[in-house]
Amino acid sequence: MPRAKMTDRAEARRRYRAYLMAQSDTEGGETNEVDTAPDQTSRTSRGRNPQGQASGPALAPGTRVGFFTAMKMAYRTPHYREDLRGIGDLVLHTTAVWPVALVCAIAAALSYSQLAGRAYDANNPILSITLQFVLSPLPLLPPMVAGFLAPRATWLAGILAAAIAIFFLTLVYVVARPIIPGFGQIQSSDVLPNTFSWLTQALPFGALFGALSGWYKRFLGLTSMGNPRRATAGGSKQTSRPRR
Repeated sequence: MPRAKMTDRAEARRRYRAYLMAQSDTEGGETNEVDTAPDQTSRTSRGRNPQGQASGPALAPGTRVGFFTAMKMAYRTPHYREDLRGIGDLVLHTTAVWPVALVCAIAAALSYSQLAGRAYDANNPILSITLQFVLSPLPLLPPMVAGFLAPRATWLAGILAAAIAIFFLTLVYVVARPIIPGFGQIQSSDVLPNTFSWLTQALPFGALFGALSGWYKRFLGLTSMGNPRRATAGGSKQTSRPRR
């Protein structure tokens, strides 16, 4: 037991020295950047990793982050031009869009089964879920899922998710042509103005909610870094190996 404790203390001191060296190197690199007056490109890429995702300050392993500090560190300044140039990678090479499209397609199929040739029933539990949380003019679930799954450009992922939700919502009303109490059956001439009105509401809401979802994901990651239960579990595994 004493030998295991000495080994753990030596390992902790080694990791702390490595952390101090990394911090000093980071501070020295930032000082050199200020002294050499970098150009516009270097200022844009400062504090960002090669994929374009803004990176926060380095933290020592097991460092506990306070609640308000984590809220501040989870914020990322959006880089709109870079995010728009990377929209192809966001759609094709991440899981931020396709799960949302699948969820919206399932919600559209369920909505069609309840609306085809029928009057809209506000008390229908299926429609209450699909048309209020997924295919609503203010879609809640699609931007939240997209922002949580997107590795970067969460605001753009939220916009794409909202556009997908409105596309399937329009498709449901065009194909099913439900009867709305007080308005009658939806006509073909009403589709275009309704779609435009839905998009003007959904796209800003999707950008905001996608960005908030991405911020919340980073906030959870920061607050769980210093979880004492995880640290204790990791330490017990390390100390159990020398005993064997």
